[in-house]
Amino acid sequence: YSSLVAVRERDLDIHCDASDNNSCSLEEEECLRQAGSDAKYLCALAGSGVENFGTHAVKIALDAARLKSMETLAATVVRKNGKLGSLNKSDARNLRSLLLTVNEEGDWRALAIRSAACLYRLEGLEAYRSLLSTTGGPKRRTRLVSPDESRASQEALHIYAPLAARLGMFRLKTELEDAAFRTLYPRSHAKVSALCGGENTNSVGEGMKSVLDDITHQMKRLVQEDVTFMENIEHVSVTARVKEPFSVWRKMLKISREGEGV
Repeated sequence: YSSLVAVRERDLDIHCDASDNNSCSLEEEECLRQAGSDAKYLCALAGSGVENFGTHAVKIALDAARLKSMETLAATVVRKNGKLGSLNKSDARNLRSLLLTVNEEGDWRALAIRSAACLYRLEGLEAYRSLLSTTGGPKRRTRLVSPDESRASQEALHIYAPLAARLGMFRLKTELEDAAFRTLYPRSHAKVSALCGGENTNSVGEGMKSVLDDITHQMKRLVQEDVTFMENIEHVSVTARVKEPFSVWRKMLKISREGEGV
């Protein structure tokens, strides 16, 4: 955390020195002086049109910009030999705590924006890979994950998906986990998705859906047969779902390790 603060202060000092060397009007200098450390974020947002949505929207954008800056600084601190290595659990936990601390007095929607930005980045990398494969890119029997894809996927799984869950945005959490799972382990993703009755549904997936429907019907019948319970409520609804592919895969790995005594 101290390293991040030192880098941020150095970054702001460089920004201030550069501002001193440029010719600014008195109005611009006064604006930058009042903005303080937010000056560079305001400059980045200039012309984006966000100011048209009011001061509250500008505040959310500023909070998101601060988080983005902190993410960039964190990446420079955890670099190993000049390159981004794998993201371990300790680094991920520290960065989650850091983002929550930085945004402690900010708008929670800034964290949601940064989580959505991670999903957007993953989808962009996936689209780029698909474009390469259709335009005569290198053909390999084993699909290699690029360093950018690996890092973005690890950040999605260990940083932004937990943040999205903490914000109560479980659909965003699921999409982040699914995109990262699909990027890191495409074959496992395809097999588990078929098992869960996804796009490539097979007989096993259909069987799971049939079992789910049968259990749902039985549970509803048992509840409706409870006279005392039904006398105290107006309506009962029983719903069920198949777990998401990433959750199923993670549970399968856990059961496998426990079976092997790991």
